[in-house]
Amino acid sequence: ATKVLDLNPADANALQRRARAYSRKGQHAEAIADYAKASQIRPADATLHIGRGASHYSLRQYELALVAYDEALRLDAGNAVARNSRGNSNRALKRYPDALADFDELIKTRPTFVFGFYNRGLTNIDMGRPNDAVRDFTSALGIDKDYAGAYTQRGLLHEKASAREPAIADFRAAIAAPVAKYESGPWAQRVARERLKGLGVGVP
Repeated sequence: ATKVLDLNPADANALQRRARAYSRKGQHAEAIADYAKASQIRPADATLHIGRGASHYSLRQYELALVAYDEALRLDAGNAVARNSRGNSNRALKRYPDALADFDELIKTRPTFVFGFYNRGLTNIDMGRPNDAVRDFTSALGIDKDYAGAYTQRGLLHEKASAREPAIADFRAAIAAPVAKYESGPWAQRVARERLKGLGVGVP
């Protein structure tokens, strides 16, 4: 992409490719700059704002991430990634009702988008609604039975509610799920193993 940009600095596709490469390397400030340049050339492209928002989020610049996701949704109101990401940004800012509204809308428009249920479940935990959270994680698992994070989150809620056997079943299922399928997989399996040991149960 850099070679192309040396010849044509206004190539939006090359800017986007370089921004993605920067992001993968953790060079988010550089990625943001390239996404911003590309957006000036291709202002109606929601994916550029989504990419910029993701880099702001990675830098914990949640207010700026919201600005980017708002623009993406203005351009493409049905974009599930933008809606989910805006919900996550609102949650990071502890704006739980706003996050809940985003995930509610996402689930309404994309009922098989598993992250909508998972992230709404996390928001319900934040808001002190464990029963609603259990239902959300159960719905996520209904979409994908390999979601280790959903098993562990639900297991933690079962354990907190003194539901020992359902908690054990969930922790075991989390360990059995493919670890690399979701970003939360390594965390989910580590916590599941720790909780099984804490419950005095053999770890598979």
